[in-house]
Amino acid sequence: MTSTFKKVMHFAPGCLGCRIAAFFCFWLIICMGASCRMPRFAQVEPEPPYIQTKDGRHIRSEVVEVQKSTRGSQKSIISNFDAFPAKAVAAYSDGKSSYWNVGDSIFAKKIISGKINLFTNRLTAAGKPASYKPLNFFVQSGNEGNVSRFSYNVLKTMIPQNASAYHYLDRYRKLNTLSYVLGGLALGITSAGVLQILSDKKGTPGLPQNPSGVLIASVGIWTFISAAVVNEENKANLFYAVKEMNAH
Repeated sequence: MTSTFKKVMHFAPGCLGCRIAAFFCFWLIICMGASCRMPRFAQVEPEPPYIQTKDGRHIRSEVVEVQKSTRGSQKSIISNFDAFPAKAVAAYSDGKSSYWNVGDSIFAKKIISGKINLFTNRLTAAGKPASYKPLNFFVQSGNEGNVSRFSYNVLKTMIPQNASAYHYLDRYRKLNTLSYVLGGLALGITSAGVLQILSDKKGTPGLPQNPSGVLIASVGIWTFISAAVVNEENKANLFYAVKEMNAH
């Protein structure tokens, strides 16, 4: 990575501002690439078609279809025998994928099955997660538990402290603290740099004669990008915790 950075700075124009911009772009590319480092999970085996209502009925069916409203949300779930309003359905399978009602008649697709099930309601056209933002995921302990938003606090109640998967939760907690500390430092350093620039009224307007303010602000922005990189990398620990828990 160091050699790549040197090449970027070598081809950047000689002015200080251009080199700083090249430096930031380099770190932004790293930040964007960090979101790709997610664990691979085994494909979920399809379940036979069924409808599970919120009042506890489990209805097997040869075919389960979804009738959608004009806005694209599920309006009703239809079996061979009857149609149920989406708000009355807790879960269903169409024979290809399983879905769980995560609130307001919004159904999330099960993408991981095991001791901990993982669902998402943000999918690409190919049926894969559109992004790995934790807010787009839901988690369930076993097949009968309630579905909750995917988060560190929820996983902490599902994974025992003596389990090997808890290592990833502990690492998440430490890196999460680090990202907050870096974010706070970034705000303070950037503010100090901006104040220095505003207080320097010499030289060309908008380009202080004394570059210290620009350099201080640049360090602050670099620290902010570093905090973003740490935060992006850290998300993978939650997914690895689920994978490790399901493997044992």
